[in-house]
Amino acid sequence: MKNMKIYLIAITIAVIAGVGIYNIGVSPNSQYEKQRKDREDTQNKAKENEVEENEAEEVGEENEADEQTRLAKEAGVTREKAEAIALREVPGTIVDGELEKEDGKLIYSFDIRNTENQTSEVEVNAKTGKLVNSSDKDGGE
Repeated sequence: MKNMKIYLIAITIAVIAGVGIYNIGVSPNSQYEKQRKDREDTQNKAKENEVEENEAEEVGEENEADEQTRLAKEAGVTREKAEAIALREVPGTIVDGELEKEDGKLIYSFDIRNTENQTSEVEVNAKTGKLVNSSDKDGGE
């Protein structure tokens, strides 16, 4: 019986020691380290995503520039001439402009800000130089 008590005490000590070893493995320090590593992984992933987005934007900008160059070759009117036509229709300052295909037609589209700080959109046919449309972006036609 005495051996049995010693045996049970030994097993109890082994179990307690085992739990102690287990607790060391999941101690607050190791939990902190895991949280820190998880945070670092999340930050690194966010940085990677940001880099990927920036690269995609750069590719998009290059594609837009390529598209503008390709469309300009199709135009019968230069951008400068189209700007002059647009400014005769709506005097002011061109704040934005692009060459685009709209309803199958090649169009220069310009946003023009007048002296009263109102913006109008003026469209010029890029093949003929004729005025297509002029509208007030801040209010009505």
